[in-house]
Amino acid sequence: AGRDAFVEAVGRAKAGDPAGIFLWARRSDCIDLAVVLEPDHPRAQSVPVCLVAMVAMLDALGGVIEPSVGVTFGWPDRIDVNGALVGGLRLGVAPCAAADDVPDWMVIGITIAVSGDLSDDSPGLKPDRTTLFDEGCGPVDIIDFLERFGRYLLHWMNRWQEDGLDPVRHAWLGRESGFGEETAIYFNRERIAGHFAKLDEFGNAVLDIDGAQRVFALDAAMQCCSWSRGDLLLARHAVS
Repeated sequence: AGRDAFVEAVGRAKAGDPAGIFLWARRSDCIDLAVVLEPDHPRAQSVPVCLVAMVAMLDALGGVIEPSVGVTFGWPDRIDVNGALVGGLRLGVAPCAAADDVPDWMVIGITIAVSGDLSDDSPGLKPDRTTLFDEGCGPVDIIDFLERFGRYLLHWMNRWQEDGLDPVRHAWLGRESGFGEETAIYFNRERIAGHFAKLDEFGNAVLDIDGAQRVFALDAAMQCCSWSRGDLLLARHAVS
Protein backbone atom coordinates (compact mmCIF):
# COMPACT_ATOMS: atom_id res chain seq x y z
CA ALA A 1 0.00 0.00 0.00
CA GLY A 2 1.15 3.52 -0.81
CA ARG A 3 4.05 2.39 -3.00
CA ASP A 4 4.78 2.18 -6.71
CA ALA A 5 4.92 -1.52 -7.58
CA PHE A 6 7.46 -1.01 -10.38
CA VAL A 7 9.85 1.05 -8.24
CA GLU A 8 9.54 -1.49 -5.42
CA ALA A 9 10.22 -4.40 -7.78
CA VAL A 10 13.29 -2.73 -9.29
CA GLY A 11 14.63 -2.11 -5.80
CA ARG A 12 14.13 -5.73 -4.84
CA ALA A 13 15.76 -6.97 -8.05
CA LYS A 14 18.79 -4.76 -7.41
CA ALA A 15 18.97 -6.16 -3.88
CA GLY A 16 19.20 -9.68 -5.27
CA ASP A 17 15.68 -10.97 -4.70
CA PRO A 18 14.91 -13.92 -6.99
CA ALA A 19 12.98 -13.83 -10.24
CA GLY A 20 9.28 -14.59 -10.19
CA ILE A 21 8.29 -12.00 -7.60
CA PHE A 22 4.89 -10.50 -8.48
CA LEU A 23 4.08 -7.24 -6.71
CA TRP A 24 1.02 -5.03 -6.80
CA ALA A 25 -0.05 -1.86 -5.05
CA ARG A 26 -3.02 -2.13 -2.71
CA ARG A 27 -5.31 0.48 -4.24
CA SER A 28 -8.70 0.34 -5.95
CA ASP A 29 -8.42 3.24 -8.41
CA CYS A 30 -5.80 1.56 -10.60
CA ILE A 31 -4.13 -1.75 -11.34
CA ASP A 32 -0.45 -1.24 -10.54
CA LEU A 33 1.68 -4.39 -10.86
CA ALA A 34 5.26 -5.47 -11.49
CA VAL A 35 7.05 -8.76 -12.13
CA VAL A 36 10.75 -9.56 -11.65
CA LEU A 37 12.22 -11.74 -14.41
CA GLU A 38 15.56 -13.45 -15.04
CA PRO A 39 16.45 -13.33 -18.77
CA ASP A 40 18.13 -16.19 -20.60
CA HIS A 41 19.30 -14.10 -23.54
CA PRO A 42 21.06 -10.75 -24.19
CA ARG A 43 19.09 -7.58 -23.68
CA ALA A 44 17.91 -6.99 -27.26
CA GLN A 45 16.49 -10.52 -27.47
CA SER A 46 14.86 -10.24 -24.03
CA VAL A 47 13.18 -6.83 -24.36
CA PRO A 48 10.28 -8.25 -26.46
CA VAL A 49 8.94 -9.50 -23.13
CA CYS A 50 7.23 -6.10 -23.20
CA LEU A 51 5.06 -7.29 -26.09
CA VAL A 52 4.39 -10.54 -24.25
CA ALA A 53 3.19 -8.67 -21.16
CA MET A 54 0.96 -6.33 -23.19
CA VAL A 55 -0.73 -9.25 -24.98
CA ALA A 56 -1.27 -10.95 -21.61
CA MET A 57 -2.79 -7.74 -20.27
CA LEU A 58 -5.10 -7.58 -23.28
CA ASP A 59 -6.37 -11.10 -22.54
CA ALA A 60 -6.87 -10.22 -18.88
CA LEU A 61 -8.83 -7.09 -19.81
CA GLY A 62 -11.14 -9.30 -21.85
CA GLY A 63 -12.64 -10.45 -18.55
CA VAL A 64 -13.77 -6.95 -17.53
CA ILE A 65 -14.36 -5.08 -20.82
CA GLU A 66 -17.25 -5.71 -23.17
CA PRO A 67 -16.24 -7.20 -26.56
CA SER A 68 -17.58 -4.09 -28.32
CA VAL A 69 -15.09 -1.85 -26.50
CA GLY A 70 -11.91 -1.34 -28.48
CA VAL A 71 -8.63 -2.06 -26.69
CA THR A 72 -5.57 -1.13 -28.75
CA PHE A 73 -1.82 -0.72 -28.35
CA GLY A 74 0.46 2.16 -29.22
CA TRP A 75 4.08 1.25 -29.84
CA PRO A 76 6.06 0.81 -27.72
CA ASP A 77 4.32 0.91 -24.32
CA ARG A 78 0.79 2.38 -24.47
CA ILE A 79 -2.59 0.74 -23.86
CA ASP A 80 -5.67 2.57 -25.15
CA VAL A 81 -9.39 1.96 -24.71
CA ASN A 82 -11.69 3.50 -27.30
CA GLY A 83 -8.80 5.60 -28.55
CA ALA A 84 -7.86 7.13 -25.18
CA LEU A 85 -4.94 6.25 -22.92
CA VAL A 86 -5.89 3.91 -20.08
CA GLY A 87 -2.46 2.66 -19.10
CA GLY A 88 0.96 1.54 -20.11
CA LEU A 89 4.03 -0.54 -19.47
CA ARG A 90 7.44 0.21 -17.97
CA LEU A 91 10.65 -1.79 -18.25
CA GLY A 92 13.66 -1.94 -15.98
CA VAL A 93 16.82 -3.83 -16.97
CA ALA A 94 20.02 -4.54 -15.06
CA PRO A 95 23.02 -2.75 -16.60
CA CYS A 96 25.30 -4.80 -18.86
CA ALA A 97 28.93 -4.18 -19.77
CA ALA A 98 28.49 -5.46 -23.34
CA ALA A 99 25.62 -5.78 -25.78
CA ASP A 100 25.80 -9.58 -25.80
CA ASP A 101 25.76 -9.88 -22.01
CA VAL A 102 22.67 -11.40 -20.38
CA PRO A 103 21.11 -9.00 -17.83
CA ASP A 104 20.93 -10.27 -14.27
CA TRP A 105 17.28 -9.19 -14.03
CA MET A 106 14.45 -7.43 -15.81
CA VAL A 107 11.31 -5.87 -14.36
CA ILE A 108 8.08 -5.24 -16.22
CA GLY A 109 5.49 -2.95 -14.69
CA ILE A 110 1.95 -2.24 -15.91
CA THR A 111 -0.47 0.41 -14.72
CA ILE A 112 -4.13 0.53 -15.75
CA ALA A 113 -6.52 3.28 -14.60
CA VAL A 114 -9.62 1.67 -13.10
CA SER A 115 -11.42 4.79 -11.92
CA GLY A 116 -10.66 8.46 -11.66
CA ASP A 117 -12.48 11.17 -9.78
CA LEU A 118 -15.91 9.60 -9.44
CA SER A 119 -17.41 13.04 -8.70
CA ASP A 120 -16.33 14.29 -12.13
CA ASP A 121 -19.46 14.31 -14.30
CA SER A 122 -17.58 15.60 -17.38
CA PRO A 123 -15.02 12.90 -18.26
CA GLY A 124 -15.19 13.94 -21.91
CA LEU A 125 -13.23 17.09 -21.10
CA LYS A 126 -10.12 14.87 -21.03
CA PRO A 127 -10.52 13.06 -24.37
CA ASP A 128 -6.93 11.80 -24.49
CA ARG A 129 -7.23 9.67 -21.33
CA THR A 130 -9.81 7.40 -19.79
CA THR A 131 -10.45 4.75 -17.14
CA LEU A 132 -12.14 1.37 -17.16
CA PHE A 133 -15.01 2.94 -15.22
CA ASP A 134 -15.45 5.69 -17.83
CA GLU A 135 -15.64 3.01 -20.54
CA GLY A 136 -18.58 1.29 -18.90
CA CYS A 137 -16.85 -1.41 -16.88
CA GLY A 138 -18.43 -2.39 -13.61
CA PRO A 139 -16.52 -2.96 -10.38
CA VAL A 140 -13.14 -4.60 -10.98
CA ASP A 141 -11.99 -7.28 -8.54
CA ILE A 142 -8.29 -6.37 -8.49
CA ILE A 143 -7.08 -9.67 -7.02
CA ASP A 144 -9.09 -11.71 -9.52
CA PHE A 145 -7.71 -9.55 -12.32
CA LEU A 146 -4.13 -10.00 -11.13
CA GLU A 147 -4.53 -13.78 -10.97
CA ARG A 148 -5.95 -13.79 -14.48
CA PHE A 149 -3.08 -11.65 -15.77
CA GLY A 150 -0.55 -13.98 -14.13
CA ARG A 151 -2.03 -17.00 -15.90
CA TYR A 152 -2.04 -15.26 -19.27
CA LEU A 153 1.51 -14.01 -18.75
CA LEU A 154 2.72 -17.57 -18.15
CA HIS A 155 0.79 -18.78 -21.19
CA TRP A 156 2.32 -16.18 -23.51
CA MET A 157 5.80 -16.60 -22.02
CA ASN A 158 5.56 -20.31 -22.84
CA ARG A 159 4.36 -19.55 -26.39
CA TRP A 160 7.31 -17.19 -26.85
CA GLN A 161 9.80 -19.77 -25.58
CA GLU A 162 8.36 -22.65 -27.60
CA ASP A 163 7.29 -20.95 -30.85
CA GLY A 164 9.39 -17.80 -30.99
CA LEU A 165 8.15 -14.23 -31.15
CA ASP A 166 5.87 -14.68 -34.19
CA PRO A 167 2.69 -15.66 -32.28
CA VAL A 168 3.21 -12.79 -29.85
CA ARG A 169 3.99 -10.36 -32.64
CA HIS A 170 0.87 -11.30 -34.59
CA ALA A 171 -1.33 -10.98 -31.51
CA TRP A 172 0.21 -7.60 -30.67
CA LEU A 173 -0.11 -6.26 -34.22
CA GLY A 174 -3.75 -7.28 -34.26
CA ARG A 175 -4.32 -4.58 -31.65
CA GLU A 176 -1.82 -1.96 -32.82
CA SER A 177 -3.90 1.15 -33.45
CA GLY A 178 -1.94 2.30 -36.51
CA PHE A 179 -0.60 -0.87 -38.11
CA GLY A 180 -0.65 -0.70 -41.90
CA GLU A 181 -1.60 2.95 -42.06
CA GLU A 182 -0.40 6.45 -41.29
CA THR A 183 0.13 6.78 -37.57
CA ALA A 184 2.56 8.03 -34.95
CA ILE A 185 4.86 6.29 -32.49
CA TYR A 186 6.66 7.61 -29.45
CA PHE A 187 10.43 7.32 -29.41
CA ASN A 188 12.74 9.06 -26.92
CA ARG A 189 9.98 11.52 -25.95
CA GLU A 190 9.33 12.44 -29.59
CA ARG A 191 6.20 11.83 -31.62
CA ILE A 192 7.24 10.37 -34.98
CA ALA A 193 4.71 10.13 -37.80
CA GLY A 194 4.86 7.61 -40.63
CA HIS A 195 3.31 4.52 -42.18
CA PHE A 196 3.56 1.62 -39.71
CA ALA A 197 4.93 -1.15 -41.95
CA LYS A 198 5.78 -3.97 -39.53
CA LEU A 199 7.40 -5.22 -36.35
CA ASP A 200 10.66 -7.07 -36.95
CA GLU A 201 11.87 -10.19 -35.17
CA PHE A 202 13.01 -8.15 -32.14
CA GLY A 203 9.82 -6.12 -31.79
CA ASN A 204 11.36 -3.05 -33.41
CA ALA A 205 8.95 -0.75 -35.25
CA VAL A 206 9.54 -0.27 -38.97
CA LEU A 207 8.01 2.91 -40.40
CA ASP A 208 7.89 4.21 -43.96
CA ILE A 209 8.78 7.90 -43.72
CA ASP A 210 9.11 10.03 -46.85
CA GLY A 211 9.65 6.97 -49.03
CA ALA A 212 12.30 5.34 -46.86
CA GLN A 213 12.05 2.71 -44.15
CA ARG A 214 13.33 3.56 -40.70
CA VAL A 215 13.76 1.08 -37.86
CA PHE A 216 13.08 2.20 -34.28
CA ALA A 217 14.56 -0.12 -31.67
CA LEU A 218 12.21 -1.41 -28.99
CA ASP A 219 15.11 -1.58 -26.55
CA ALA A 220 15.89 2.13 -26.96
CA ALA A 221 12.21 3.11 -26.94
CA MET A 222 11.55 1.34 -23.63
CA GLN A 223 14.26 3.34 -21.90
CA CYS A 224 11.95 6.35 -21.97
CA CYS A 225 8.30 6.02 -20.90
CA SER A 226 5.91 7.62 -23.42
CA TRP A 227 3.09 8.03 -20.90
CA SER A 228 2.89 9.48 -17.40
CA ARG A 229 0.73 8.71 -14.38
CA GLY A 230 -1.15 11.15 -12.19
CA ASP A 231 -2.44 10.33 -8.72
CA LEU A 232 -5.73 8.98 -10.04
CA LEU A 233 -5.65 9.24 -13.82
CA LEU A 234 -3.12 8.51 -16.53
CA ALA A 235 -2.23 11.50 -18.67
CA ARG A 236 -0.62 11.68 -22.06
CA HIS A 237 3.04 12.68 -21.83
CA ALA A 238 3.59 16.08 -23.44
CA VAL A 239 5.36 15.60 -26.75
CA SER A 240 6.11 17.88 -29.67
